[in-house]
Amino acid sequence: MANIKTGFIFYKVDTDRFQDIRIKRLKKDRGCKGYAVYEYFLNEIYRVKGCFLAYDESAAFDAAEYWGLEESQVNDIVHYCCACGLFDKGLFTSAGILTSRSIQSRYIEMSRIAKRKDYGIPENYNLLCKKHIDSSGVNADSSGINNDYSGIMCDSSGSLPQSKVKKSKYNLPIVPPSGDGAGDSIQRPDLEKQFEAFRVAYGGTKRGFQVEFAAFRKKHRDWQEVVPLLMPALEKLIRWRERCMQSKSFCPQWAHLSTWLNQRRWEDEFPEPEDGSVHEGRLGAIQFPR
Repeated sequence: MANIKTGFIFYKVDTDRFQDIRIKRLKKDRGCKGYAVYEYFLNEIYRVKGCFLAYDESAAFDAAEYWGLEESQVNDIVHYCCACGLFDKGLFTSAGILTSRSIQSRYIEMSRIAKRKDYGIPENYNLLCKKHIDSSGVNADSSGINNDYSGIMCDSSGSLPQSKVKKSKYNLPIVPPSGDGAGDSIQRPDLEKQFEAFRVAYGGTKRGFQVEFAAFRKKHRDWQEVVPLLMPALEKLIRWRERCMQSKSFCPQWAHLSTWLNQRRWEDEFPEPEDGSVHEGRLGAIQFPR
């Protein structure tokens, strides 16, 4: 049986990642050591399996030995990364797996760019899979997952599967940056209206429609699939911010719209705010399970 290649020798990162509020929280509360440990495991995820990492004592030891830390420090940082949403807290708690929706989305994107024919995500760990969403009790429509996109990555065996659908079904169209080409869908006018409604409703600093829409389409090849997901994600963000303010928890300022879009923040998961965790605008301690 052919060996299916899953890892990468390099991976892409966003240059504005340091504007991510989660990274800022990690750096503020756990210092440079926290960011170093997070980047270490992010690198290992993409290097070994491509989209996830099984976290155990050996993984903690390797990170601690590399950075000259205690294993207890590494464990604390990993728990913090899960609590603030850099890694998925549910999968880490239930299966000891380090991954996230953004990691898995980037894995799929990089696999396509590398023109790999056989790639996928184990069903039990697949945060993009409709089955996983339904079983977790999250509404599939409001979660921002496209059923056709996620369904090709589900495999009941739990292994990395070969493609079981026609290749054309999951090859996303390449849209010219200017928007003047055959890649534009016949539904583009409707997508433009949806994007404009989202742009108007967004609470942070933003530019005009033409500028934001052109930059968004240039940045994301899958923009036609993403546009319908933006408003549900924004509504989810607004509800979370309201809960933070009601509980007097830390509520970050709105990011610039371009930053929010570039970092694919419609895929973010938010930690549940805790009463009294923040006072006078400062981020308080987050309690982790032991």
